[in-house]
Amino acid sequence: MRYFKIKNLEKYQAGSDNKHWIKLWKKIRTDWAINQLTDSQKWCYIELVMLATDCGNKIPYDDHWLAKMLAKRLRDGRRDIKKMLDFGLLEPFCMQNGQQKPVENPDLSLQSHNISPHKRREDKIIKEKNESLLKKGKEELRSFLKEKKIIKSI
Repeated sequence: MRYFKIKNLEKYQAGSDNKHWIKLWKKIRTDWAINQLTDSQKWCYIELVMLATDCGNKIPYDDHWLAKMLAKRLRDGRRDIKKMLDFGLLEPFCMQNGQQKPVENPDLSLQSHNISPHKRREDKIIKEKNESLLKKGKEELRSFLKEKKIIKSI
């Protein structure tokens, strides 16, 4: 399993047993990397700091779980995390034999990009049903318009 951690998390921790609050130093406002983030991404970063204190700074590298935990859309969460990784605010790693091993070139599409064949099949069926309903709706609208003599032919 792959994870990432907050770089220098100890700056934000009140103590090893404190899970109720984090330290947030005023100098965070002048940090170059943090100032490259949008306001929304800055808040996401602070939420990740809080999440990291709950997870022992071992945040699972799973975009669906993160989107749920951060109350973000999947696409936005991926974009935000990629930017934080690019600026060195987050450090990716994997666990091998109980040891943390750094990840040199992380796949930034995150963990859950491996969609099961069952899920792909479900998505395909839903897409086909939606296209079928759309086509049927267009045909019904066309016949209604012809019936009311609004249009002659399309």
